[in-house]
Amino acid sequence: MHAVSVLVDGVHALAFVGHDGAWSEVLRLGFFEPEPPAGLPESLRTKYFHFPAPGRLSWGHDGQEHEVMLVLHDQPTSD
Repeated sequence: MHAVSVLVDGVHALAFVGHDGAWSEVLRLGFFEPEPPAGLPESLRTKYFHFPAPGRLSWGHDGQEHEVMLVLHDQPTSD
């Protein structure tokens, strides 16, 4: 399973989208900080998700939305 580093509403997490042994594609989020963004558990696994716009995650039956940004670790530095 390959996870990527992301910010969800400004909070660091690891994200995975794919098949983890389930029949359906799933989204998994695991937060590094003890306080995840409002409305999210410390660890999330769901097959009810979509990305309605770039950088926006909608999940669950109620369609909660969060901002998701990829964290690039190897950014070039400016002189």
